[in-house]
Amino acid sequence: MSAIEWFRVDDRLIHGQVMVGWVLVLDIPRIILANDRVATDAWHQDTLRTVVTSFSEGVKLEMLRLSETVAYVENNRLKGRQMILVESVSDVEALYRQGLSLPVLNLGGVHSRQGREKFLSFLYLDSSEIEAILRLSRKGIKVIARDLPGSRAVDVVKLIKRKRR
Repeated sequence: MSAIEWFRVDDRLIHGQVMVGWVLVLDIPRIILANDRVATDAWHQDTLRTVVTSFSEGVKLEMLRLSETVAYVENNRLKGRQMILVESVSDVEALYRQGLSLPVLNLGGVHSRQGREKFLSFLYLDSSEIEAILRLSRKGIKVIARDLPGSRAVDVVKLIKRKRR
């Protein structure tokens, strides 16, 4: 399967930074939001559709369960300038196990909560997330942190290794 160009983890899902900083700047025509909670909640879906269309009528938004995402991408032969957006690193692992090809994973917003260690102003990770990132990296996935496309991409594995010294 061909790779989707943009694969982002953001625990806030769709918000202004994603729309203005990524989707509009990079002219991304479709967001695939892979999230079980949103995919089964009509209110969340309506709210997120309103957010997306308030920024751009031309951006398509697909809200799918994690278990439906890989088949959707394959059946529609999606590749290139599409964005898959998930809420967590564990969601990424689930999609990878189902066969999703992702050469680069961007941790764009994993925010502070109890048990997480600060790595960057927008990147906090707990031990299970760190281990998942290292597993994904060992499978050949480049894991970066970048809040906006104009920002410097930070190699998350190197960042983790520096912190562990």
